[in-house]
Amino acid sequence: MTSTMKDKIQKFFASGGPLGLSLKGYEQRDEQVKMALDVTTAFENNTIALIEAGTGTGKSFAYLIPAILWAAKTGERVVVSTNTIALQQQLIDKDIPAVLNMLRVDVKVVLAMGMNNYLCLRKQNQDASLAEFQGKRLEELHAIYNWSKNTKTGARSELAFQPSKELWEKMGAEAESCSTQCSFYERCFFFRARRHVDDAKVIICNHHLLCAALAAKAKKADYTSSIVLPAFERLIIDEAHHIEEVASAHFTDKISRLELMKLLGRLGGVEKEEAKGPLAILANRVGYYLPKVSQQAKYLEPLALKLRQDLQGLKAVCHHQVLEFFSHVETFLSILPQTKQDEEKKWRIRERERNHEYWKEALTAAAHNLIASLKDLSLHMHLIEQNAAQVQIPAFQEETKSVRLDIIAIGTKAEEIAKRLHFFFQENVASTQVYWIEMTYRETCLFVAELEMAELLDMCLFSKMKTSVLCSATLTTQGSFKYVKSRVGIAKKPSIEAIYDSPFNFQRQSLLAIPTDMPAPDEPHFSEAVHTACAQCIRASRGGAFVLFTSYAALQACYNAICQDLLQQGLILFKQGEDHRHVLIKRFKESEGKGVLFGTDSFWEGVDVVGDALRCVIVVKLPFPVPTEPLAEARSELIRERGGNPFMEYSTPKAIVKFKQAFGRLIRHRDDRGCVVCLDIRLIKKGYGRLFLDSLPKCDRVFLPLGEMTKKMREFYSTTK
Repeated sequence: MTSTMKDKIQKFFASGGPLGLSLKGYEQRDEQVKMALDVTTAFENNTIALIEAGTGTGKSFAYLIPAILWAAKTGERVVVSTNTIALQQQLIDKDIPAVLNMLRVDVKVVLAMGMNNYLCLRKQNQDASLAEFQGKRLEELHAIYNWSKNTKTGARSELAFQPSKELWEKMGAEAESCSTQCSFYERCFFFRARRHVDDAKVIICNHHLLCAALAAKAKKADYTSSIVLPAFERLIIDEAHHIEEVASAHFTDKISRLELMKLLGRLGGVEKEEAKGPLAILANRVGYYLPKVSQQAKYLEPLALKLRQDLQGLKAVCHHQVLEFFSHVETFLSILPQTKQDEEKKWRIRERERNHEYWKEALTAAAHNLIASLKDLSLHMHLIEQNAAQVQIPAFQEETKSVRLDIIAIGTKAEEIAKRLHFFFQENVASTQVYWIEMTYRETCLFVAELEMAELLDMCLFSKMKTSVLCSATLTTQGSFKYVKSRVGIAKKPSIEAIYDSPFNFQRQSLLAIPTDMPAPDEPHFSEAVHTACAQCIRASRGGAFVLFTSYAALQACYNAICQDLLQQGLILFKQGEDHRHVLIKRFKESEGKGVLFGTDSFWEGVDVVGDALRCVIVVKLPFPVPTEPLAEARSELIRERGGNPFMEYSTPKAIVKFKQAFGRLIRHRDDRGCVVCLDIRLIKKGYGRLFLDSLPKCDRVFLPLGEMTKKMREFYSTTK
């Protein structure tokens, strides 16, 4: 079978395979064939493959073709995981239909999405939720109702608008309140989608869904039945440089004041002034049947008592203790040394913080009080369900089934948060975890994160796979996969490793420019110099620019400083936070080359702007992890304890990968041209700067004072393509 499959792949490309469809005029077919054969070998030999493939190499075809052929030949399931929605849409809407058509094979391919992406018919039919919304939110709610009558999938992505987070929380499916006993189970959009996924041989998902499944299984969550992914042993991870970060997020516990207040708010109340939510609905039905069916009074009366007295009192106690606990948290933080990082404050919780008198007495006592109340609340909510289940009135059972599911879900969530809070305040702290508290102007949160994901990823994922293919445009630093292999737990595993450069002519198409008269980021007047440099570079490019920052505070300061000057030049400005990311990108593309987009983390990658709309990318600072950020600090300490150099082994490789992503925003097509400007003088003044430069494609470089540098930029833009 193996030789047949490789022969088929080679014949397929030789007869006019997919690269010719997207890159006419480039002699890159041999590279794409080699990539496809690398993936095939990983399937055949039950091994790992790491592939770095630059923009324009056609890597999606190179892994889809062997994946689909393998599924067709063997019947084994193959999962393809991506980080961005944009790549998912490209695979599902464009690449996979083309490959299936050209290969002429019958393989079921399905996009798997997380549960919360689907409308919950049970929630939608609880009309009481209508009263909670007004104005635009109410319009959105009516739009969802109208859409639900015609949709076949119930997927949020089908909506013509992006519903608010608050609204979708009321309407979206969720694991805790999901049950096969639900009246809408047979029509449920999520379970219908899951049945399609179970039947598929190639499943497309994102890293968040992949890692959610891993985390649920690792934590032995009670609702693993709601996880979309069925069993599989063949895995392709595209945009693989993100897998550690996404996995870390799913193995991080969070206790949030806002989450607790929303949870108690969902419960509602039965008093007239707040009679809404599941408690009110259940109390209403109990009150209706109590005088009508006297023989059921022995069940209904204690249920009414629990609803109107016990739960109301417990809810009030919980509400008070949430406020009291977080007040103690904020008092404790005010006692500690202040560490302000941009608009957020983060405090690492170590042994010295735990030994603080205020922590040991006031804060711990408040935490234990809240834990006990949450557990008590959860217990009473489950007792309500037990009492309600004993009521022998069929109409009552049918009418209250939905709200009782909500009550059970809220009780389960309360117990889960109590467990997280107990874990945060336990005396014996694991050395493999890092604890911290964050406080913003809106929210206070407690976090517990796994310090390293390598062992967990190996144990929960890679050791369970026969084949794992990791690919990305940015997997290496200085041509080596050492960093990514160590971070995801496959450093000691045999693997196929290959690098395929982009077919684009970066020497002709791009210019890397660095102003030599910039102050270093830690020197006085760096911000003012950045504002001046950004304005001059944007003037040289006449717009069509991304300005990429490492913090929102720096973005806002620069925007405020130069926006009037840019507007007077007739440019159109876009700023992260003003609208949804996809809306900003769409408007930027439509700005006819006059757009200037100010962005932070989410715009450094996963953004594809082809043509003259984007001809300048300005990187303000090298994207090193903030050294005092709790997770980065703890990981650095661990490397240091092992005798390593955290800056060179962790911070620098991580920054290089992200810097390569920023550089990659510029050239997306063989006809694109433009400049990448880095305003961080460390790139040419520090020894490690060479590591960044050596990791970039070969292109012309200009290192001159700002005035001379922008002159060279104008000359570059004026030359014929």
